[in-house]
Amino acid sequence: MALMRPIAEAEHEVLDGPDADDTAEQVQLEERRLQVRAYYCWLDAAGGKAFPTLAEMEASDFPEMLVSSFVLDLREDVLNPQFLHIGDLLVQDCEAETAARIKSIADVPPRSLLSRLSEHYLQCFSNRAPIGFEAIYSDLRDDRVKYRGIILPISSNGQEVDYVWGTINGTVDAEDLDCPPQTVRATKQRKAEPVKADASDNSPEHEKLAELCAPRLAELLEVPGVRCAALVDSESRKPLLIEGAFGKVDVAKLAIGCAKVLSEKQALVGGLTDQEQMIESMLFTLPDAFYLIQPIASKFGVNSFILTIADQDTANTAMIQFKVSRISADL
Repeated sequence: MALMRPIAEAEHEVLDGPDADDTAEQVQLEERRLQVRAYYCWLDAAGGKAFPTLAEMEASDFPEMLVSSFVLDLREDVLNPQFLHIGDLLVQDCEAETAARIKSIADVPPRSLLSRLSEHYLQCFSNRAPIGFEAIYSDLRDDRVKYRGIILPISSNGQEVDYVWGTINGTVDAEDLDCPPQTVRATKQRKAEPVKADASDNSPEHEKLAELCAPRLAELLEVPGVRCAALVDSESRKPLLIEGAFGKVDVAKLAIGCAKVLSEKQALVGGLTDQEQMIESMLFTLPDAFYLIQPIASKFGVNSFILTIADQDTANTAMIQFKVSRISADL
């Protein structure tokens, strides 16, 4: 599979021959180098400005990496932007019939490397800054793929982000993973009424927040791929409201772990800056599911977050992140 070859091959440094088995460390170095090179190309193209233009990017060294890159045009529709470019290696990763039909984000097949990139473009757009990422997922061939990527903001007027340029590389790596990802299988279930979990200890403020969020979580489950959404109290680490279900996942236990991780990461952020800042969101990618944690600013004196679980086979996480962020903003 062409896309799963080391990025060095995309840069015309073919790694084969008798020493090919000894290149694991070099492969990882090349993968990281691609993201670093992409960032510095973007930085040089900007020339001290907040963002480079599309023409400035095209005039930089970035075209060397076009085979593993994509460019999105956000001017017409941020939620379903059109592709201006899709690199040959990214096209080869998709099935031929599907690849020929890819014109916008909505056309991207799930469990493809291209879908990994499209997950994060809204983060780049909203943060107005480069977004780097790496994770593991199970592709269309059920291979476990370790990938790294970066998405870079582009502006035609120096103020608004109206394009994003991304690049990615992945390698099949089933044996050298420190922490094999858990596998969560989705099951089709009837739509259930929202569940108020263990409401005996809930205060009137908790009840108000749950009542306010109930219709919003119901709307969230209408987004393709979303299987479960829960409102979780950050302090007690208990779900205040659960909508939907995802296989045999115990949402109450999962909420405890997510609340702990969020608290630890927030403490880390507090140590990095003198200003008080809240983590905007956290996304965990596993072979068959996405887990999104979206903190909500204090409401009725309650600190909480929305936990969303989405099926990787059918979900567009960029759309889900946008929807959840809108819910958080509304609250």
